[in-house]
Amino acid sequence: MTNERTGKSIRNAQIKKIFLLNGNQQMIQQYYAFWKVDNSGFYTEEFADILKK
Repeated sequence: MTNERTGKSIRNAQIKKIFLLNGNQQMIQQYYAFWKVDNSGFYTEEFADILKK
């Protein structure tokens, strides 16, 4: 089992990719980033922007 991002890098004809469903809805994986308010700065904000993209 792998997520979509990692699955794209797998190039093997013996491996079949299928979507996981919850009823009729495709399951997704969400990512979150947290940092302390007093630890914000240029690099933290830039990293957060990269994650948003």
